[in-house]
Amino acid sequence: MSTASTSSEEGEPYDTLFEPEVNSDSTPIGETSEITEKLSKLDGGKSHGTDACDSNDGNRAFREARADQGHQEQQRTLEREVLYATVSERIAQQVDGIEWKYDVAKVLAAFGVDVPGNKPDDGAIQQAYRKAALQFHPDRNVGRSAEERMYNEEAWKLISTAMDGYSARPAQHSIAKGKSGPANERSKRGSTGGTKLAKANPNGNPNGKKQPLGPGFWRAGGINAKSSHSQNGVTGGGRGIWDS
Repeated sequence: MSTASTSSEEGEPYDTLFEPEVNSDSTPIGETSEITEKLSKLDGGKSHGTDACDSNDGNRAFREARADQGHQEQQRTLEREVLYATVSERIAQQVDGIEWKYDVAKVLAAFGVDVPGNKPDDGAIQQAYRKAALQFHPDRNVGRSAEERMYNEEAWKLISTAMDGYSARPAQHSIAKGKSGPANERSKRGSTGGTKLAKANPNGNPNGKKQPLGPGFWRAGGINAKSSHSQNGVTGGGRGIWDS
């Protein structure tokens, strides 16, 4: 018996017929695992970069929100400062007006002339001043003794000086209307109470004498509304004070 042939009918060996074909383009198994690992790393890197970008966007939005909040806070602080300055100025003007009225009322009361009302306004001050003028003005000293004339002259000097300072204040009529005026005008002139009143007009008559008022100053039962004279003969000292 013949041995098995190691070749086919066509003459090709069996090991050649059953040898698997090898694709030259295919990747070995070991190299495939390495490529898979690299792809995995690439995907992970891409995800990490996206997360970092989202984080940067969040930080930018947070910074912008904080900056806007700081700007709003600065704006509110500025508005509060402006409001405080406005309110402080109005309060200073009101206190200034009250102090001037108190000083005038105090001087008038010292010579027996009371200002009507618990809270005197401009009208009450003017009414009391007219009453004091009828009593103490030098033109009313006719027929009085030398002592009475001297007393009335000194009293009128103090009263008219206090009233001159009060009526010369530009803010006295604007306070009630809410208009702004020079605040603390009283502090520029000094106190009108006590003995400082006699020093408020350093340019006055050195002899302390008052010049007689011109014709038309006095009215029957009152004072001419168009003539106003200070104690030392300076016209215009009681600006508008005679007007009712």
